[in-house]
Amino acid sequence: MPTGTGIFSAVSPDGSKIACGVTGGGPALLLVHGTADDRLGFDRVAPLLNDRYTLYLMDRRGRGLSAGDTAPYAIEREFEDINALATAIAAQHGAPTDLFAHSYGALCALGALRAATNIGRIMLFEPPPGTPSSLVDRMVERDAASDLEGVMRVQFVELQHVPEAQFERLKSDPQRWARYLGFAGTIAREFVNASRFSVTAGEFADRRTATRFIVGEKTFPPLIRYTETALKAFTTADQRVIAGQGHNALRTAPELVAAEIKRFFS
Repeated sequence: MPTGTGIFSAVSPDGSKIACGVTGGGPALLLVHGTADDRLGFDRVAPLLNDRYTLYLMDRRGRGLSAGDTAPYAIEREFEDINALATAIAAQHGAPTDLFAHSYGALCALGALRAATNIGRIMLFEPPPGTPSSLVDRMVERDAASDLEGVMRVQFVELQHVPEAQFERLKSDPQRWARYLGFAGTIAREFVNASRFSVTAGEFADRRTATRFIVGEKTFPPLIRYTETALKAFTTADQRVIAGQGHNALRTAPELVAAEIKRFFS
């Protein structure tokens, strides 16, 4: 099985190249990040896992290693991206690809299951519900005006209630702020598409491969409610709660998230 570091890619059906950073050694585990993020969102949890798994840290389309996505955007292309990578990784490892996905990435993973042939076990961390249209509209307006800082402000300050002083500290960090501006142009389109995505009760009733949802004990109530809704799409899925944490547990408590991943994908 692959060991070490590198880049792995697959071509999605629309011709977009979708790539991952690769690290570690052992069974394959594909990690899919959320909106307002990229593969570096796993930089705290990956070192706690790469002694056990070959980690495929996906850059979703429109950023990082997967910057050259094809217009027009639709969430369905993300479903295809995940399945293209899962199929290519499965061919490398000789087994279905296990998958961990966070936030909007978890929505994309749910959609990918509709046509999946090479996805194995799957852990989904707080797939989000649709966002109030007033916030989405402001985000779309700022995106149309190429106001990337404005997009980020709606995301962090208005939606996630990040204190203004903390947002200003983010802007004052040149390296981190440049990274965020690099994918800010993908955020509005993802919020628009998240608002039109839904799953139905029993939709994945025939899925027999292990599926688990995890939520933070202190996360936003709408995320908890939507996870409960998504659970009803399965007959065999279960849920675990990460004590004392919220939606950003990958950064605030990576050791707890890593422990859940190891427990599930053992």
